[in-house]
Amino acid sequence: MGITHHAHGVSNVQAIANLALMRGMVGRPHAGLLPIRGHSNVQGIGSVGVTPKLKDAIFERLQTSFGVELPTTPGLDTMGCMEAAGEGKLKMGFCLGRNLYGSNPDAAFAEEALGKLDTLVYLNTTLNTGHAHGLSRETIILPVLPRDEEPQATTQESMFSYVRLSDGGPRRHEGPRSEVQVIAQIARRVLGDSGPIDWRRLEDTRRIREAIAAAVPGLRRWPRSTTARRSSISAGGHSTNRNSTPKTERRGYTLTSYPIWPAAASTSFV
Repeated sequence: MGITHHAHGVSNVQAIANLALMRGMVGRPHAGLLPIRGHSNVQGIGSVGVTPKLKDAIFERLQTSFGVELPTTPGLDTMGCMEAAGEGKLKMGFCLGRNLYGSNPDAAFAEEALGKLDTLVYLNTTLNTGHAHGLSRETIILPVLPRDEEPQATTQESMFSYVRLSDGGPRRHEGPRSEVQVIAQIARRVLGDSGPIDWRRLEDTRRIREAIAAAVPGLRRWPRSTTARRSSISAGGHSTNRNSTPKTERRGYTLTSYPIWPAAASTSFV
């Protein structure tokens, strides 16, 4: 995580790739580069297209599938949201998991920025430092069920881009609800049942997978392929371990970029 969440993240990755190429660690069996994700759901949200600016294909399919007109104003990444909150440009935050306060390298800045929000809602499976220090004028903590206690089958994606069905299991404590159920019921109460999106229907995780398959290119097989237990599919558009490049053309090329001067190597985590 610290490799990419950096002012020179691209150059960091290129330098590691170049080192691997020079050591002969690319292009042969049982060797290569393996990125490790820093937070849960990083792989999954990328596969379903969650970015500050939606890709054009996903944007158009969402509008067509749900019959809505999506906004075209520029979105914000995590750091952009924190900066906007600190400047008083945001009124509310709705956090699905994670520890937004704890993941910021500047705790004082994070506490001050989140404190300027009118309302901050956390959906979490466990308590964390953000619930004590990352507080707004009004903070609401909603406990939700972890994946292994979900009442419905959900999916998980491995770092190797394989999607598998997760059965869930019995809950350990009374009270917490499924995150899907909480989000859908809040949406119904705020937006009502007369809008273009049937939130009651989206309390069913199967319907969510169908909606994802209709909106995200390469995931048409999700609803059918993730129904069978102990089966998995490769998320469309991702690399696999098969090398389809002709053997005569398999060669490595070093990556170059502007030099990094020590004085400019400041960190910028999000």
